[in-house]
Amino acid sequence: VITIVTVSAILGLLLSYPVHWLEKRRIHSVVAALLVLIVVVALVSLLGFTVVPLVLEQATQLLNALPAWLDKLTQQLSWVQQFALKHNLNINLSQFFTQLEQIAQTMVSWLPGLAIGTLGRLFDTILVIVLAIYMLLYGQKMWRGLIHLLPTPLGPAFDKSLQFNVQQFFITQVLLALLMMLGLIPIFVLLKVKFALLFALIIG
Repeated sequence: VITIVTVSAILGLLLSYPVHWLEKRRIHSVVAALLVLIVVVALVSLLGFTVVPLVLEQATQLLNALPAWLDKLTQQLSWVQQFALKHNLNINLSQFFTQLEQIAQTMVSWLPGLAIGTLGRLFDTILVIVLAIYMLLYGQKMWRGLIHLLPTPLGPAFDKSLQFNVQQFFITQVLLALLMMLGLIPIFVLLKVKFALLFALIIG
């Protein structure tokens, strides 16, 4: 619950920027908020029907491929172990083999829960959007009410400082993530990296 409310507040804070920009163009605040929300919902829906299925497909393929990759790695490490024994080198990889088997079993057990987790995330996303709409429409009034509880000299200074620093921080992080993700996708595609979209999204 704390995570959903926090993400909604951050999203409402970020969406307040284009709303304020439209308000400066003499567009009513409610109309501006509705326009921004329509654009955001349209973009989220577009991503949901295009990018999300690809990411889920690549995630499933990655989880399916991991046991085989771990098995191949185990074979290569077995050769290293045999080489070490043959040349009297003090290398013991038996514990590492056990850990690899546990990882492979864990990866396989993730597959059934992936679909259920996706449905849960979908519900969380809808809830975040609804709360973000509420934050966007009424968040400023809620924030002003909290600020008024503080002493007069401290309240306005705290309000100005916190809003500036929080807004700049999250805008910078969002831009950095987008630039990194959009920059890595064509590089991964050119290098023919498997699961390029999934890895770029995770890194971003």
